[in-house]
Amino acid sequence: MTLIRGTCLVGFPELMRDLGADPEPVLRASGIALDAVGDIDSFVGYSHVMDTLESAARVTGAPDFGLQLAQRQDMDILGPVSAVALSAPTVGEGIAAIGRYLAFYSRGLRVSLAATDQPERVLLGLAFMIEDPPAHRQTTELTLGLTLKIMRLLSDSRPLCVHVPHDPVSAPDTYERHLGAQVRFAEPSMGFTLRTRDLDRPLGHGGELHRCVTSYLDRALADEPPSDERSDLVASVTTLVRHLLPTRRLMIGVVAAHLALHPKTLQRQLAAQGHTFDQLVDSVRRDVAGKLLRDTDMPLGQISGLLGYSEQSTFSRRCRHWFAASPRAARLALRVSAEVN
Repeated sequence: MTLIRGTCLVGFPELMRDLGADPEPVLRASGIALDAVGDIDSFVGYSHVMDTLESAARVTGAPDFGLQLAQRQDMDILGPVSAVALSAPTVGEGIAAIGRYLAFYSRGLRVSLAATDQPERVLLGLAFMIEDPPAHRQTTELTLGLTLKIMRLLSDSRPLCVHVPHDPVSAPDTYERHLGAQVRFAEPSMGFTLRTRDLDRPLGHGGELHRCVTSYLDRALADEPPSDERSDLVASVTTLVRHLLPTRRLMIGVVAAHLALHPKTLQRQLAAQGHTFDQLVDSVRRDVAGKLLRDTDMPLGQISGLLGYSEQSTFSRRCRHWFAASPRAARLALRVSAEVN
């Protein structure tokens, strides 16, 4: 099971009570101990957190529960990862430090920076690295809301756009109030479009503090037992594939270039771990398709385009392979399954 530190739920009990609900039954039903909430030394199942937040939104009648919870949290929930980011010389290096050391907080979340077709813009991508996760729109919105607060702390600027991978679950002005930036819904992945120049802004002074925290985190991660989750290489390829799907530039050469590898080297390293590039692409497409069918009312032709297919008929064939049903039937079945669970 993919784990995350208990600080991910800082503010949860207080928000539940402020909204007139008892947090303990919700936590108990999801298998999370109350004393683990807010504790940096405790770990809880990431899928359990997702279940908890979805249940909390239903119990409290607050569809913006995740966004509200983000307002009660700050960068400190990351522990020493926040210190290594804030002491980095530039904003870009601070984000890179978070991406490198986020495994200290959880291996279930990945952060990446990717170029766009416009040199003045860059995509800050976020992805849950959990196989077959439960419905998690509230966790997505909590993650986006908190990341936005972190970005404002680092760069003192707003993103050009917030990318939400599902249809709105609250009124549009609710997102504007919480996020204060342009929001696009039903996107193929979650993240932010940033100004490239913002990454060059001076941040910390590097120096002794940065070196000490970096050394501590290097040792902490090196001392961890081998993870039974997907390798960092596979996780990185999966993240890049997810972002490149709608660009129609999804080729192994493009992904390899992002990883500073020759395409043949990438193929060889993936094969050594029992994967092929094509298999990973198909797996990502299945995951994205399932979420868009379940969580949005997006037309099937548009979903097909976001998956990188030039013909909707290709999407229909793959959908039958993935879900043993047509896209429309799969959408119904996925929604029924989410309601039952």
